[in-house]
Amino acid sequence: MAIRRGGRRYCPHCQEVVETRVLPEGYKQIDYRGVLVKRRKIVCGTDRDGTGGCGHMWFTIEVPDVAVG
Repeated sequence: MAIRRGGRRYCPHCQEVVETRVLPEGYKQIDYRGVLVKRRKIVCGTDRDGTGGCGHMWFTIEVPDVAVG
């Protein structure tokens, strides 16, 4: 059984909080202004095809708290 990664996030297309999934092929660490941040590709839906959602895909950036403050 595959590990389900996701949860509930705000979908910019649906304009509401919906069930989402993180796509493993979209995970990447990138350098942003000298700090390593995590970039994740998200899909609106209960699986990688967007079933149960609108299927819209977007990226999120996760910045460590030491870089924010």
